[in-house]
Amino acid sequence: MVIENIEDKDPHIRVALAESFQSPAVAVSIDTGHAHYAHGYTGAPPVDYYVKAAGNFLQHVHLQDADGYADRHWSLGEGSIHWHAVFAALAKLE
Repeated sequence: MVIENIEDKDPHIRVALAESFQSPAVAVSIDTGHAHYAHGYTGAPPVDYYVKAAGNFLQHVHLQDADGYADRHWSLGEGSIHWHAVFAALAKLE
């Protein structure tokens, strides 16, 4: 089971929740569009910070681009997510 972000301002909260179960059956998911929306609308950190915060608790990624104003579900490259930073952060995970 993975716990997905919606309008999370602090990406560490979901990681702490997943850790609290002390089970490999509970992990974290990142919806890149939701994270970018939270960054643009609520002042949350950029998407790559969600990846870094999740670390190896990250077991699922919903890739979608957005403009930071709504949950757009655009194809990658159509919005304003900094994909190089996101994929660089993902590359560091085991």
